[in-house]
Amino acid sequence: MNINYSRYKDVSGSLLNSMRFQKPNDFSESSHLWKSFFENRDSVSGISDLLISLNNRFSFAAGIGETLLSDSNKEIFIEYYKTFLERSQIEAHPLSWVGSPSIIEFDGLPVNSAYLSNLRLFYEIKCFLDRHYSDGFKPLNIIEIGAGYGGFAYFAIQSGLAASYTIIDLPENLFLSAFYLTQNFQDHSWHTFSDGNDLHEVRDSAIHFLLPGNIHLIDQCHYDLAINSDSLGEMPRKTANKYVDWIYDHLVEKGVFFSKNGHRRGTDCVQYPEDYGYQNFNLVELRAPTAVSSLFDDFSHYIFLEKSLEKQLTHSFTFFNDICWLYAVGLHQDLDEISVAFSENKLDQDQQFFLTICHQYFLEKSLKKKLKILNQNKLSNKYQFLVMYLKGITLYLLGHYSEAAFILRKYLENVPFHISEAYAIMIISRIDSSILDSQLKYGGRTKFVINELRGYFKMNCVFRYLAFKIRANNLLKKICIPQNYSPSILLRIKNLLFNFKEGKKVGVLR
Repeated sequence: MNINYSRYKDVSGSLLNSMRFQKPNDFSESSHLWKSFFENRDSVSGISDLLISLNNRFSFAAGIGETLLSDSNKEIFIEYYKTFLERSQIEAHPLSWVGSPSIIEFDGLPVNSAYLSNLRLFYEIKCFLDRHYSDGFKPLNIIEIGAGYGGFAYFAIQSGLAASYTIIDLPENLFLSAFYLTQNFQDHSWHTFSDGNDLHEVRDSAIHFLLPGNIHLIDQCHYDLAINSDSLGEMPRKTANKYVDWIYDHLVEKGVFFSKNGHRRGTDCVQYPEDYGYQNFNLVELRAPTAVSSLFDDFSHYIFLEKSLEKQLTHSFTFFNDICWLYAVGLHQDLDEISVAFSENKLDQDQQFFLTICHQYFLEKSLKKKLKILNQNKLSNKYQFLVMYLKGITLYLLGHYSEAAFILRKYLENVPFHISEAYAIMIISRIDSSILDSQLKYGGRTKFVINELRGYFKMNCVFRYLAFKIRANNLLKKICIPQNYSPSILLRIKNLLFNFKEGKKVGVLR
């Protein structure tokens, strides 16, 4: 693709002008997490930087793209994504060369890691729309909060799903998405905003770029679909709440909000899933994410919400925290029935009883008392199977490795999802590393997620012990509410060393 330099000059100049007029507000606050990204990111200051912004050799897009470290990781990563995407989908949405992306091959086709992640998410959202709005819910006026470099927007525009696309983002990221999208769609008009330059209605075949400090300039606009992928969970809590309220106010009746977000990504970020403030919306669908980038992700929830002025339809969000906490410990497909019943407001008595036990389990501070809660309550076989998994994790964290391995081997006989399979294998490998070479029920999916563990067994015994202790602390965090969790001294030392190595400010948090 030829870069249109004149277009770049016009867009960047217009964005710089809009920066002069933005006013600090609740939407323009950055979390500690993003401040650290910006401090350590190579500055995006000109065309030379933007031309190579998606290349792994540089860090102009740190925080908004996935990177791969080795050839072996590339092979496993592609094997993983072949379980989500087909060659025909790659052919239908070819990789853009804007930003000089680092290339890996997918059946002979050029792709890169961030491209595959965004394409998978695009098809998942499209499948949701097809499932619930088969009467032709497109093309749509779409708004995305925190679009990164514009990876998802690229597919929405290129596919024809978007009639118009509006992006609100911090300036450091907005320059990236503005360059990426205006170069990819040179037949689309674009618009930025400055003082007094209000937009009264969204424009077809247009891409709008807006700084948070200028959000008031689109107060009269309304959208069919609002999207946020991960960034709400990386904002200060007050900012995330403000955006959720703003989205509700600026969706059309029956408009949809898709949120893919985790929790506890920073001390100033959302700590409890219910704190996002989704309660004004009607819940259409809640489920666990299908893909992760690591066994130690926080594992976001996928939630599809609909704006309705009929308040009597508003969904009860009781047990929302507990379901998201269960997602976080790796129970995903295991919870399909509960997720559907919760979405439909039809949790039966057994499901409510199971979730009540889980609520008690997560709120309890003592690991021994957590185990007692799981042992004392009698559930149907279906939910005893899930309790078996939680018991295995709890026993492992108590240091009862043989008992944990025994229980989790039984769990693996009927394991329903690759994340819980990977966690069970991790725990069993603590005393039996041969489990890593056993036949995996979910093949390439589990292989990708446990790949990090193989490196542990190349270390000497001391470093392997430390690695397992640090990861056990990550797992402990998932089964404790924020007030009951404190990073171990070992984890704090590790974070301090890594922050120092990466040139970040001195600190024990990452």
